[in-house]
Amino acid sequence: KIPDNLSRFVDEARNCYTFQQYNAVFSLCRTIIEICIKDLAVINEILPRDSCNIRQLSSRTPELYELINQLCDRVSVFDKIRKPLHKVRTGTNYIIHGNRIVKREEAKNILKQTLMVVHELYEIETACQESR
Repeated sequence: KIPDNLSRFVDEARNCYTFQQYNAVFSLCRTIIEICIKDLAVINEILPRDSCNIRQLSSRTPELYELINQLCDRVSVFDKIRKPLHKVRTGTNYIIHGNRIVKREEAKNILKQTLMVVHELYEIETACQESR
């Protein structure tokens, strides 16, 4: 099961691509990866789970770079996807930090890479849960 807000962000990224908002596509791809990594970090008890009306402070969450490494280090089956995750993370860095403008083909590629890595993350997690 994927987080509810993940579907909304994926839909929004697709809409932004359709309406030629390519910078927004990059930003949303970065957010999509963060949602997935944080979700899997909670499932695999790397990050604490929110409970009742107590929400964990996002300020205490490690940076995305570190969280990807923690997930891949602690749950070895994710190690094979470490490089693609960092590729999307670093590919979106220059947009997130306002360093340049994105072109159509770049937006298409990052959206495709993001969706592929997200799909693979949840395929791996599903396989892990079934083997438990």
